[in-house]
Amino acid sequence: MENVKTDASRDDELIFYVNGRKVTDRRVQPKITLITYLRDKLNLKGAKLSCGEGGCGSCTVMLSRVHPVTKEISHDCVYACLVPICSIHGMAVTTIEGLGNVRDRLHPIQESLIRYHGTQCGFCTPGMVMTMYTLLRNNPAPTKEEIEMSLEGMICRCTGYAPILNGFYTFVQERRCCNNSAGQSCCRGKTCADDRSRDTEDSVTGKEKHKSASMTETQDLIFPPELLVDGSYNAHFWKFTGNGITWFRPTSLEKLLQLRHENPDAVIVAGYNDIGLGVLLNDPEHCNMICISHVQEMNNVSRTSDGLTIGGAVTFNRLMEYLQVINQSVTQEERRLFKAVFEVLRTVGGIHTRNTATLGGHIVSASRLSDVLPLLIASRCYVTICSQNGQKQETLQDFLNLEKARLKVDEVLVHVTLPKPAEEQYIHGYQTNIPHRRDTNDVFNAGMTVTFNNGSDVVQDFTLCIGGIKETPVVCSSVSSMCKGRSWTCDLMEDVLAEIDKLLKSTSYGVTMIKSFLCKFYLAVNEERNADVKTTTSKRSLWFQRSETAGVLTSAGKAFGGVGDPLGHVSSKQQATGEAVFIDDIPLKSDELAMCLVTSKKAHAKILSVDATEALTLEGVVCLVDASDIPGKNVLLDVGEDEEIFATNTVHCVGQVIAAVVAETKELATRAAKLVKVEYEDLEAIITIEEAIEKHSFFEPMQEMHHGPSLEEGFASSDNVIEGEVRLGGQEHFYMETHRCIVIPDLGDQSLHVIASTQDQYSVSKTISRVLRYPANKIRCQTARIGGGFGGKNYRSTPTAATCAVAAYKTRKPVRCVLDREVDMRISGGRHPVLCKYKAGFSSGGRLVALDINMFFNCGHSTDVSHRIISVSMNDMTSVYSVPRVKIKGYACKTNLPSNTAMRGFGMPQGMMIFENVLSKVAARCGLPEFKVREVNFMSEDETTICGQKLQVSKIRECWETCKAKTSFTKRLQAVCDFNRTNKGRKKGLSIVPTKFGIGKKGSSLNQSGALVNVYTDGSVLLSHGGIEMGQGLYTKMIQIASTVLDIPVDRIHISDTCTASVPNAPVTAASQGTDLNGMAVKIACEKINRRLQPYKEKNPSGTWEDWVNAAYANFVNLSAVGYYGDNVLHPDYMAKREKSYRYFTYGVACSEVEVDCLTGEHKVIHTDIVMDAGRSINPAIDTGQIQGAFMQGYGLFMREELIWSDKGELLTCGPGMYDIPRVQHIPREFNIHLLENSENPAAVFSSKGVGEPPLFLASSVYFATKEAIRSARKDSGLAEDEFQLDCPATAKRIRMACGNQFYLSD
Repeated sequence: MENVKTDASRDDELIFYVNGRKVTDRRVQPKITLITYLRDKLNLKGAKLSCGEGGCGSCTVMLSRVHPVTKEISHDCVYACLVPICSIHGMAVTTIEGLGNVRDRLHPIQESLIRYHGTQCGFCTPGMVMTMYTLLRNNPAPTKEEIEMSLEGMICRCTGYAPILNGFYTFVQERRCCNNSAGQSCCRGKTCADDRSRDTEDSVTGKEKHKSASMTETQDLIFPPELLVDGSYNAHFWKFTGNGITWFRPTSLEKLLQLRHENPDAVIVAGYNDIGLGVLLNDPEHCNMICISHVQEMNNVSRTSDGLTIGGAVTFNRLMEYLQVINQSVTQEERRLFKAVFEVLRTVGGIHTRNTATLGGHIVSASRLSDVLPLLIASRCYVTICSQNGQKQETLQDFLNLEKARLKVDEVLVHVTLPKPAEEQYIHGYQTNIPHRRDTNDVFNAGMTVTFNNGSDVVQDFTLCIGGIKETPVVCSSVSSMCKGRSWTCDLMEDVLAEIDKLLKSTSYGVTMIKSFLCKFYLAVNEERNADVKTTTSKRSLWFQRSETAGVLTSAGKAFGGVGDPLGHVSSKQQATGEAVFIDDIPLKSDELAMCLVTSKKAHAKILSVDATEALTLEGVVCLVDASDIPGKNVLLDVGEDEEIFATNTVHCVGQVIAAVVAETKELATRAAKLVKVEYEDLEAIITIEEAIEKHSFFEPMQEMHHGPSLEEGFASSDNVIEGEVRLGGQEHFYMETHRCIVIPDLGDQSLHVIASTQDQYSVSKTISRVLRYPANKIRCQTARIGGGFGGKNYRSTPTAATCAVAAYKTRKPVRCVLDREVDMRISGGRHPVLCKYKAGFSSGGRLVALDINMFFNCGHSTDVSHRIISVSMNDMTSVYSVPRVKIKGYACKTNLPSNTAMRGFGMPQGMMIFENVLSKVAARCGLPEFKVREVNFMSEDETTICGQKLQVSKIRECWETCKAKTSFTKRLQAVCDFNRTNKGRKKGLSIVPTKFGIGKKGSSLNQSGALVNVYTDGSVLLSHGGIEMGQGLYTKMIQIASTVLDIPVDRIHISDTCTASVPNAPVTAASQGTDLNGMAVKIACEKINRRLQPYKEKNPSGTWEDWVNAAYANFVNLSAVGYYGDNVLHPDYMAKREKSYRYFTYGVACSEVEVDCLTGEHKVIHTDIVMDAGRSINPAIDTGQIQGAFMQGYGLFMREELIWSDKGELLTCGPGMYDIPRVQHIPREFNIHLLENSENPAAVFSSKGVGEPPLFLASSVYFATKEAIRSARKDSGLAEDEFQLDCPATAKRIRMACGNQFYLSD
């Protein structure tokens, strides 16, 4: 019976604890999520809101509760953006603020992350810390694999994950193995003293490793005794009402069924995941919610004679834990079943998702993309459904095959039962390794069982259930009939594969995958039955047989004192404690308003009318802002000036801004924006490059360049001539902090204070000045830090800032605009997709003779910086290679997509990838190894590049040979060949790839910056410069430069922010030259201070810094100095010659080894070695982090991150659930970074080099290693090794189809 309170009709007071403090709220709003409540109501800003859909982990907190059945305390990491606030009644929340802080004491997790340089922009850091904290609360001695598994639901776009893992690995406890207690050799073939977990030296700093305190040594928050003692929180029925919505939380099935009967329209809340994405965030209608998390009858897992009964409210992780606990006490058949269930549950999101997702909720949602349902159906699973009219049971297959209303309005799915498996029954589940996207046809899965007669090979029963083909999983009854009574042989499987062809009548990817799954199942069953079949191909997935992630970081020796030291990021403590303030962490002004954009739903259309009547009737909505409110120019400046801030007559892409709604809160502004009605008249839309070519839709001018003598003569003299195409998809920046801005008007002096998440304060200020007709000196643009940029906040930050400024101008009040992730991805553009058509002539030895290239870039609806990007891509595509004759044409395709823009590499990755693909094709045609063809085509010293620059002090051959030596290239290549000779279904590939990246285009007005150094009489120094800190460690390096020049400790120097009031006219922080430009300006300013202090140092040589400063001050010496640096300072001829060349080049080489599963297209990166020429690194730790992060972003570009657009111009891959961003499980199993030693660079500050962008292209080594693996698979199948095209990104689907339509029943 329900334990009902005396006054059950009265709304209850929400009670929960946050960081040990009790929180009560009688007026709670049920639609609010935990992250909103923490940030807006409790002012706890440590947890960050990034994606809003439970996919990135920046909002992670720990949720502790007393289990309603077991009464045990559990600690779960959860996505706070998905957790309804009412669901945590009677629970305890721990946020990053509850661990440690900068002033008092850091938590050991925070200390370790800082020491191992695990922070860059810092936006994801609180979530990383909280995830690790939760793991350690549950398991104080985790393994490395457990640490990696706990982070699988997290995204870090900056670090490449390796330094985060290295920091967290310090909590791995030494574990004794087989013979160690006897003092013999370890089971791994070495003594336990050699175990990597016992290393004592830090490979970056060379110092003794920090040994983090164990969790037992710290004072962690205890679970609130009140929640443990007071049983009413779990036993009582609770009800909360706000804004017309009621949240019910029953604790008995009887009460649940009563509520279901009385509230037929109420939504059942099980695991929050769908609720967080649907009802809480998107549904404007009022709907009541019934939470089943505390219903006693639905929270049990129990074994009975019938099988395993699982309550509908049991979470995936609790079920997985239960299966692990009972693993040793079950029959062999049960163990096989439970293992299969465990493994398929393991693929559902990360641990954060599995901590809240319930099996019952997953079944009722009945997604056709579910990886779990086919396995459950194959296992003959059935469900128990209850209502006030009684109870019934249905097989899961029957339940899912019903029409839309699978549950009647008064019914609840109470239990799920896994029947006891038969003797000699084998079961497995399989799925494609593709993110679950909307409207996708590429997600397929299967569940299979086979039962044998009395230990024989005769099949008693066979079930094949396929998911992804239709709306619900399909059981192939004809396959079952075919298998019964037949022997389990290759002949049977051949017949089954043929039957699949008949049933599905297609040669599509889906059919290929289902047949591949069948082959893997056949091999897996034979392996388990100890049949004489090799098992290389049978393993379910590459991801679950991985070794521990390792890494070696080596660097050149230290120099110049402060410069050259691996100093930690100056904001790392604030980032690790959640105290680093980003724009949306700034407290609201008392009269501040919120703004939400009204964007186009059409790709190309005339605007007939905009009706905001309904929106403006909502209480709290202030106004609508559009082009009519702009007193100046309705045009974005400096990026082509062909794009309106607010669309007036015509929209040119989905997501183009038409207007903005200003209201008292963001939630209200968002709601009102959806009520604005826009009437359109459709126009013809161009979406793809092919359509643009067909319609001759281009931005002029077409760019063309020639190098060398006659191209025709080159082709005539070539031994071979080939033609082909190369395709590269675009890439989303996915900075963790979306575009956001606060504009505060000062009515007294008619000025604006603009706080913007931008890399380009100059463009923001200039655009607002033109839009509002304000002079630039009345626009103070300020940025302390941004949560990642990658080029996406160069010019595309301007539209958000400009619209926000217009709103502030109109309302005369502060206005804040924070874009949601989906809106940000839809409107901001990204890296340009490219189609290349080429013709190449070459010798029989692989030497290029002539090259004719036509490149087509999808620029979107406006020019932005597309022409500049195309120019860079053309000029730099040949990288380190020499080509005697070249002709390149670059076309800017005008399409009806959001305008594509700058992204890390600025066109160079596209150009170099095209060229490397040409070399790859040449190597295949010549029958030569790719690395040999690369070596043959290397440029020589003093040779001229195709854009006319003489190559001097080239480090490419040194990097190349160093990388080959570090990676034992020859030996490793032989091992790969040996592996491929003895394996059919799995193939390995090895590739080594170079890069040459130009820094500082000569003659560009962007090559300048300024700095301001203020010295105070206590000896402290305040440093200002024009660069933006976005995680790349720019502030840290500036402090190190100032420390070295002034010869004072780094802790005496502080940088507060970057502001146009301190350093005006600073160019965009981009192109890997933030340190070069700002560092030189800082150096010049500090040298001025030194010259002014020199007389006082000579007078008092034994004095201190403070003595000299005060002596100078007493003698009226100016202790403030401005430093300015431009190209003309060191290279006065640059401006005169205006050459198409660079100040210097950064070189690098990467060697990667991959393993490909030829049946599924999955791959894993086994090993990557990178040798990078960073000059004399100002900070080797920061540079190493930049190399790792750039490599992983490049890996995403070339291997995973596929942007898909509908034919109506709508982006389908929105958010981390649909856009496949690399995660911790994707990093190379062995990831080694080496900074080239003894490298000098007189063209930059302290002989350093820019490394932010150059390493990105080195991830192409993974792509080309994958091509080598595919070639081996095609060779085995009798297919042409060079006649296949692998477009970028090389997704699992593309890899699988490139391997050929081969199915392996033995290996």
